Amino acid sequence: MIWHEIIDPKEEILMDIFDLYDRIFPIEVREPHAVLIKSLQTTLKDASQSFRFLVGLDQTKVVSFATAHYFSGVNSGFIVYIGTDPSYQNHGIGSQTLAKMEDWLQENALQAGYESLRSIILEAEQMESMSTEHERIECIKRNRFFEKNGYHHASHFPYVQPPLHAEESAVPLNLFIKLIQGVDIETVELMNIIYSMYIGKYGLINQINERILHECLQIMGICVRIPSV
Repeated sequence: MIWHEIIDPKEEILMDIFDLYDRIFPIEVREPHAVLIKSLQTTLKDASQSFRFLVGLDQTKVVSFATAHYFSGVNSGFIVYIGTDPSYQNHGIGSQTLAKMEDWLQENALQAGYESLRSIILEAEQMESMSTEHERIECIKRNRFFEKNGYHHASHFPYVQPPLHAEESAVPLNLFIKLIQGVDIETVELMNIIYSMYIGKYGLINQINERILHECLQIMGICVRIPSV
C-alpha cells in the first residue's frame, strides 16, 4: 500500500478519489466535492485546525481514502470520511487506512505542542434510521469495524449532526470516541469537542447557517453562542 496526502486541490488524483467517494457513500451523507476542496483551501489559513486528506494506492489505483480535521484547542481529531474500494474489502485495508490517519492526527498534536493526541471522534449511522435489511447489515458492519479498531460508542450522549443539505433536519447519529491518552472524557469536555467540530467543520467549511447550528447544539444540551463565520 502506498500512502499519499492530498494537499493541492488541483491534484489530478482527486478525480479518482471522488469517483470512489460517489460510489460508496449514499447521497444523504455525501458532501459536495466543493466542500472537500474548501477544506483543503481553508484550513491552510487557519492555525487552530488542520485538514488531512489521505489516499491509499495499489500502485496507481485508488483503493482507500480518509479525511479528518484536527482541532488544536481541544487537541482532538474528527474523522469525517473513511472508505475502501468494495473489491479490496475484507483484506484489512480499512483498518490500515484508519491507523494511518490516526498517526497523522497524532503528528498534528505533537506539532501543536502536546505530548499526545487526546481523542479521535467520528460519526456513524444509527440502526434505527436504516430502512432495509441490507442497510441494517451494513450499519452493523461499520459499527463493529470501529469497535474493532478501538472506538467506543458514547451511548450516553444524544448526538446529532447538522443537516448537510438544505431543507433537511438534524440527523441523530452514533458518536464514537477513541481515547488516545486512556483517560475518560467527561461530558463537559465532550461538549467542548463537539462545539469545536461544529465551529471548525460545519460552520467554517460547510457554511451551515448559524441559527441551524445553534438549534442542533441546543438539542444536545450545548447552550453556547455560535460566532458568525
